[in-house]
Amino acid sequence: MRGQHVTTEGVVEPSDKNLFPEYDWLIGNHSDELTPWLPVIAAKSKYSTSFFVIPCCAHDFDCKYKRRDAGISQYADYISYIKEIGEVCGFQMWEDKLRIPSTKRVCLIGQERMHNEYETSHILTNIDNFVRNRNEVNAKLSLNGESKDGFSPEDFHHTRDDGALWSSNFKARDRLQPVRNCTWLTEDTKRDIINTVVNILLEKKHIVEVETGCLPYVVWDQGGRMNLGTLAKRLGQQQLSALKKECGGLQTLLRNHKNIFSIANGDVGLQAALMESSILFSLLRRAKWSPHRNLAKRIVSSRGRGHLLL
Repeated sequence: MRGQHVTTEGVVEPSDKNLFPEYDWLIGNHSDELTPWLPVIAAKSKYSTSFFVIPCCAHDFDCKYKRRDAGISQYADYISYIKEIGEVCGFQMWEDKLRIPSTKRVCLIGQERMHNEYETSHILTNIDNFVRNRNEVNAKLSLNGESKDGFSPEDFHHTRDDGALWSSNFKARDRLQPVRNCTWLTEDTKRDIINTVVNILLEKKHIVEVETGCLPYVVWDQGGRMNLGTLAKRLGQQQLSALKKECGGLQTLLRNHKNIFSIANGDVGLQAALMESSILFSLLRRAKWSPHRNLAKRIVSSRGRGHLLL
């Protein structure tokens, strides 16, 4: 029916089977592996096809992107690279910033062509040469061991049965990506690892005074600081096996509990106590504290801040 919109979901791979001459605009919203291919697909679809892309994760044509200019951030370097691809594809490139809640909000627009339509065949030849040369550079870096970002010599020699891909090593991301930020660890596993780390840090005493508002101060054992690598070596084999499947491992788990741990320059410590008077009084009542008694008790904070030493 006229005016009816149809939405379909599927895998788009860079090949002659995935050209879109019936559309005027191709839009890539954090399109990941397809980001460098979007200008190419637009250029090969038809002369009047334009594209709009928001580069996010840095990918090259057949592997993760390897920075070319160490003098700028990887994000800025990647933006420059995608603009170069657009220019090779014959587009006059425009850059703008979107008003969206994201740190990566630069968008690139290729609408006007820098060549006449009769020059299209020459532009398409330049595109094929550019992609081929770039893939050869990535392959050499991988063979020399200079690139560790998802590209291997085995991948370089891989071929597809259909033979139609513009780059035989391209692999689209799976539709469902596993969540590996330690949030899917069982509560028992997380509690076990956190308690182990806390006990290791408390092996070294570091007594600090904390102002509370209801007393002059409270003495707090904040424990010591330890390098992440050293901490990991103190964990049990079962704990390490659980963390091995997660991105960032132990560091990610501890950062997820920033109310307990502080991480700086690769070292881990316990957060300093920050307690409101009402919470402190509640803890003192539970311990049956009296200013006339000389008590020394360790009380676990209800906020998981550590231990009070009274």
